[in-house]
Amino acid sequence: MKTYLKTMQNAILLIVMITSISACGQAGGNSSKDKKEIRRVLKVYEKALNESNVKDVLSVYTQDGVFMPSEAPTATGHQQIKASYEYVFKILDLNVVFAIDEIVQQGDIAYVRTVSKGDIKIIPKDVILKGDEHRELFVLEKKKGQWKIARYMFNKMSPHKVQESK
Repeated sequence: MKTYLKTMQNAILLIVMITSISACGQAGGNSSKDKKEIRRVLKVYEKALNESNVKDVLSVYTQDGVFMPSEAPTATGHQQIKASYEYVFKILDLNVVFAIDEIVQQGDIAYVRTVSKGDIKIIPKDVILKGDEHRELFVLEKKKGQWKIARYMFNKMSPHKVQESK
């Protein structure tokens, strides 16, 4: 009888483990619907950058989001992020396109590696940086069914090619 009970306990434990592993695999999968939504968020962000639209930038960040620009202070939360982008758009006019290198999703968290290329006009100096290239890392979080940027940082890839804008 003890052997039978031990066998039953082991069988039940095995079933629970298989069910748990299966459920984790399903929750952590990369659904095409999620990837499509993540791509949409990045397109909204790209458009907001090119239109210098702070409101639309904020719409794709979580409330506690973190923006880590190269050679500038980290901005945490909507108020600091708003101030950072207001400053950015005061001194830069962006015309960039993002190319997605990788999307990795695990449940309600995803990270996205991108490369952006384009022209950046430095407004106060009236010069254009032609073909500027940056690497970006986005961490997105799905809250209340919506993907938003939770963390974002970037760095420069190539030397500047300066062209007078006049």
